[in-house]
Amino acid sequence: MKRTLLAALLLLPSLAAAQTFMQLRTERQTNNSVDFFVENKIYPGTITVFVNVSNVSNCYTGQGLTMREVRYNGERVLSLRPASETRPIGYSFSTRYFPGRIDPRVDTAFVCRMPCSAALPVRVSCTYTTLKEGKSAGKRVPSSLYFDMEQGDTIYAMRRGIVVRVERTKGNVSDRDTRIYVEHADGSFAGYAGVDFENMFVDEGDQVLPSTPLALAGMNGGKNMIAVRMFWYESRVQEGSMVTGTESLTRIVPFMPRIATTQGAVVPEHGRIYTPVVDEELITRELSKKELKKWRADNKK
Repeated sequence: MKRTLLAALLLLPSLAAAQTFMQLRTERQTNNSVDFFVENKIYPGTITVFVNVSNVSNCYTGQGLTMREVRYNGERVLSLRPASETRPIGYSFSTRYFPGRIDPRVDTAFVCRMPCSAALPVRVSCTYTTLKEGKSAGKRVPSSLYFDMEQGDTIYAMRRGIVVRVERTKGNVSDRDTRIYVEHADGSFAGYAGVDFENMFVDEGDQVLPSTPLALAGMNGGKNMIAVRMFWYESRVQEGSMVTGTESLTRIVPFMPRIATTQGAVVPEHGRIYTPVVDEELITRELSKKELKKWRADNKK
């Protein structure tokens, strides 16, 4: 079992190295100020932009690192203001982009739906790790959760969010190489692995609720289980600091979600069997009044 869980754990890496999320465009204004704008944003969720400014001259804005969250094309990320408007600003800059928010206030007590059918009890397995550095150094945290499911069972979203990445490998495709990532409103993510690459029901940019079908379960490392990791991104640097462009700016902090079961809202324990609970309140708790009214109208029997 330990070997299988380790193999599954490797399926859920950071999103940060996934792709080019967007670009920045600079625009010099008539007063010689320089504005940085988001351009060609293709990532459907939130992006944190790191802009490292150096070699500045004729500029009120200090050099160093700036972090900004962006959601839409055209957003202004940074402005450099000249000390003298009669002369242009001199500067150099570099950028890096990361999915999601950095250092969000994650609601770790939020109660999630189990990703499996509510019809039968399910065995849940867990792996843990001890963080070695950063704000959470020394803390023992979960790496991933594993739910025993039969191949072809439906995998459901655990809480409301936006699908930010669907990985379908090319060439020698296997279920172990297929993953779905969902970003939640509080800045946390859920990564689902072990899904059937031929039976995916969502795509990037889709909004999901608890009980939205994501995919069918595939084979994960030769076992009938799916892996789920809940996590957020934590900063390794502070705004205003200088970076060389080589060091890592963020780290992943995984956490164990609470899940709704017939025993109540529980933090799952390794090897325990739980029976899922799914009701209207669990599905709709993150909806606005307007969204709730529409959901109830759409789901009338």
